[in-house]
This record gives sequence, C-alpha cells and structure tokens, in this order.
Amino acid sequence: MSSSVLSIHNLPAAEGNSIGAALAEVAIAFKHLSAALLRQALAPVAKSQPQTAFEEAEALRSYAAEIQQQDPGFAQDLFAAADRHEIEASALAGKSQPVDDYNYTELRRVIANPVSATV
Repeated sequence: MSSSVLSIHNLPAAEGNSIGAALAEVAIAFKHLSAALLRQALAPVAKSQPQTAFEEAEALRSYAAEIQQQDPGFAQDLFAAADRHEIEASALAGKSQPVDDYNYTELRRVIANPVSATV
C-alpha cells in the first residue's frame, strides 16, 4: 500500500483578497465610464443654422440622385417631394412661384435615360 503527502506549506500565498481587489478595479472603471458618459451628455451641442427650403430640397434631390440607379421609382418620388416642398415653402413665404404645366418628372427621366427618350 502506498500513500501520498502533499505539503501545503510550499504553495504560494494568495495576494491579498483577490475578489475585493477585482471589485475595486470594477468600481474604478465604472466611475471613469460614468464620468465620461456624463461629460458627453452634458457637452454643449453646436447649433446648426436652420436650412432654407431650397437647401432642404437640394439635399433631398442629391440623395434621390444617389439612389436613382438602385430604385428609380423611389428616386422620382423624392424628386417630386423636393419640388413640392420648395413650391409650398415659397408660397407660404408669400413669393409667387410660377407653376406651369411643365413635367419636371419627365424631364428628369429624359436626363437620366437620354437614349430611351423620344421627343
């Protein structure tokens, strides 16, 4: 019969309270994180100048031109919405916008696909 003896005096001692040290590090990290989030939330926001109806319409037209290849129908809807927005804003401002029977949607289609257009 054989027996084994393990001497526990040779094992290295634990470095303090490892759970307590870990919790202290977590608390410090949480403090830094919450301070950074609070600074970000309370930081002054730069106020942008409000856009005019023309600038808003032009931004919408630029977006419509970007997506025209992927979804031409939606792009045409966006072009029309930009036109309506600009005309409505100028009417509300008291400026008379000449509205004629010219079909802007057809003009954009011709510009986008000049080969398929028939005049």
